[in-house]
Amino acid sequence: MKSFSLALPLILLSGCSQWDDTRYPHNTQNDLALVQQVEYLALEIQILANRGARTCLPGQLQTLERIYMKAEQEASSGFEKDAQVTLVDAQEQVHLITHQLDWLEEHTQCLVRSTEAQERRQLMMYFAIDNQFATDRTQLLPDYEKALQHAAAILARHPDWFITLTGYTDARATTVYNQELGLNRALRVKDFLITQGVDPNQLAARSGGEQFAAPTTNTTQMLAERTVIAELTKMRESSVPDPSIHAIRHWHIHP
Repeated sequence: MKSFSLALPLILLSGCSQWDDTRYPHNTQNDLALVQQVEYLALEIQILANRGARTCLPGQLQTLERIYMKAEQEASSGFEKDAQVTLVDAQEQVHLITHQLDWLEEHTQCLVRSTEAQERRQLMMYFAIDNQFATDRTQLLPDYEKALQHAAAILARHPDWFITLTGYTDARATTVYNQELGLNRALRVKDFLITQGVDPNQLAARSGGEQFAAPTTNTTQMLAERTVIAELTKMRESSVPDPSIHAIRHWHIHP
């Protein structure tokens, strides 16, 4: 396989490696879920911009960016209830822009199809979101599941792309248990992508266990360690004929 060298590090987005006291001085680690919602909104804005909203729906995207800034300010000031209300407004705007982009893509020429490099970057953004798994669980958390749906749509357009999924855990439990848990997380992601239309031949799952985990009581760091890392490579074009082809003269009928 020819590598694109897009293997992601274990710690991917802001807020993973340690609690950011300077950005959210009025929050505690108990407010982690709220902060993650705000940070995920920033990722959604970037995804919509990459998809074409910056060009085709600039007003709507600017409105969403203003809502994000408001939510970030409220979260950083410790106004949890206000931030939650603002995030509801943000999700309504995200839904509106997504619906409008779907319509534009089907009925107009405003949206220009992304280049392969752009789609690779966008694919890896979807795989890189935070808050993937709860403690000792393989169930996909809602934001992660939503991102994987978008990732599956991109993979389905590129049947020559191959993804290796490596599941990781935090440092709690035994090494043997963590190896099994890491593999089950990777398999859960693989199975979900297959249900979304991805060819099973494009996917492989393995375990990294607690390989990058450190003994700690920092809940933010442990959350970042409970993750599946995706590595993108390109499947080598084979010169070997399909098993159903029995003679060279028949190759041309199997493009």
